[in-house]
Amino acid sequence: MNITGTKPHVWAKKEVNRVEFNLANQDIEGSGPRMLHIGLDKPEYNLTNNDIAGTKTCINKFITTREPSNPLNPVYKLASFTYVPPEVPKFIRDGMTITDIAGSRAQ
Repeated sequence: MNITGTKPHVWAKKEVNRVEFNLANQDIEGSGPRMLHIGLDKPEYNLTNNDIAGTKTCINKFITTREPSNPLNPVYKLASFTYVPPEVPKFIRDGMTITDIAGSRAQ
């Protein structure tokens, strides 16, 4: 059912990116603006700790000194200690008595 005149006519050209409409000048050296900030090819260490050795995690190089154990029946090495009783402080004087102050007691 193609009836002539029922489809809208597109007046724009189908080929828009033709060579004569391309105003790019990347192929001409020096025809574009300079870079605003020229890179110095230096590593940026601001607000990071990448320059300090040993501060980043290293998952592949994890070495443990623990012996492997059965997870169903684990064996733990608990810390051992020896009990040392505290020393009794030497009595020097009673700081709450006021008998040595004149007039501090009723006569």
